[in-house]
Amino acid sequence: MSGNGFKADLYRGVRASIRNNGQAYGFSVSVTGGFALLNSQVGAPTGLDAVLFGLGAAASFGTMEMLATRGFRTPLEQESITVTAFGVSLSFLSVGLTIGVAWVVGALLAGTAAWPLAGALLSGTYLLLSGAQMAIAESAQQRRNVAGDS
Repeated sequence: MSGNGFKADLYRGVRASIRNNGQAYGFSVSVTGGFALLNSQVGAPTGLDAVLFGLGAAASFGTMEMLATRGFRTPLEQESITVTAFGVSLSFLSVGLTIGVAWVVGALLAGTAAWPLAGALLSGTYLLLSGAQMAIAESAQQRRNVAGDS
């Protein structure tokens, strides 16, 4: 195996990893960071608090998926690789703002009530903001395509 073969394989592997994991990575960082920030504000969660956080996040995610698929009747489309790459490169915005939601929840609520609300808001906020990133990336791609046709 030559050095170029390995470099090319590595390059393709990294691209595949980014394409397949980018959105999930941002979601994971957002929820984990939000959980940690909330923990620092309202104190360590009980086992019940942690379960309620997860259930809040899952309920929000499921609700967003139901809305996006019009009641699970419309399939979710795939974005092009370049749109996904550009959209994911903007994830510092959605991750940062989503983690900030945990700060707001922690500033307004204490105790068990903060955990499911934070989970739901973190999940929903990330999905909305990452959707906005994809919309920005799609718009940029369309403008690039139109400019390339001129």
